[in-house]
Amino acid sequence: MADPPKDTPPTTPSGAPSGAQSETTHTSSHDGAENPPVPPARRLAQRASAAAPPNTPPDAETLALIALAYVASDDALLPRFLALSGLDLDDLRARAQDPVMLGAVLDFLMAHEPDLIAFAEAQEILPAAVARARRALPGAAVEE
Repeated sequence: MADPPKDTPPTTPSGAPSGAQSETTHTSSHDGAENPPVPPARRLAQRASAAAPPNTPPDAETLALIALAYVASDDALLPRFLALSGLDLDDLRARAQDPVMLGAVLDFLMAHEPDLIAFAEAQEILPAAVARARRALPGAAVEE
């Protein structure tokens, strides 16, 4: 058998050059020691988790209660919500656990995109999580 030409890198049994990057990535630690390879699926999962919002939204009613607290604590949002809903503070307190009223709070936030985005950012969730929570509560419009 003939020896390979001197300017061609040696190959592995798979035929890939021995110095070629494989599908796994080797990393070095701060002290220079090599860490074990990271499989491609693990790298994808790490990238996906880094791109995801930091918080997983709570269940629909809990998120709506958080939204109610958010609206109630805002000097501009609370009067607007009360005016649009026809509720007064006593009604709001009395119905704070009512899932239909909680859905109305989410409707209120979703009706004005800057409010929705501000709430989602404050909770470190995606605005779509608010829409999902709204669909889970009674009184939501049925989408076809």
